[in-house]
Amino acid sequence: MSWLTSLFVAALSGVLGLVVAGLVTATLSQWLEVSSREGAAGYLMIFVALIGGAVGFALGLGSSRIAPGMPEPGFLKALGISGGAVLDLPTRFNFWKQAWWTIHQRLGVDGRPPVQAIYDLATVRARGRAMEEIEVNARVFIEALTKKTEEKKP
Repeated sequence: MSWLTSLFVAALSGVLGLVVAGLVTATLSQWLEVSSREGAAGYLMIFVALIGGAVGFALGLGSSRIAPGMPEPGFLKALGISGGAVLDLPTRFNFWKQAWWTIHQRLGVDGRPPVQAIYDLATVRARGRAMEEIEVNARVFIEALTKKTEEKKP
């Protein structure tokens, strides 16, 4: 595959990453109740969308350079690989958001109990990349809460 084709795949993946990151951030800003006053939610959405575009471009360029090593390389195969990788990112975000929101609704509190419950659920559930990420994120958050609690003790 030529560099020109690789750059075209990367550009298409970058545009897809820009749109997907913008839509995810629109949902995230509502979920986190980011103020729309003075454009705070809009600035957040634009900033994260630009990062998503850069990540999409990098994934597209990387996948289009890797695709020729696979059987039957081509433009559509490279575009499919990079598009799948970009579209997988919001799915991972959605797993984390759903787990957090479910626990938050059941316990009605912030802080340690919901994160501990998410960690417990992630360790019990079937193994997979999404669950491993949730488990690691929850463990780090619990450790930070523990450290913060210990620092407050006189």
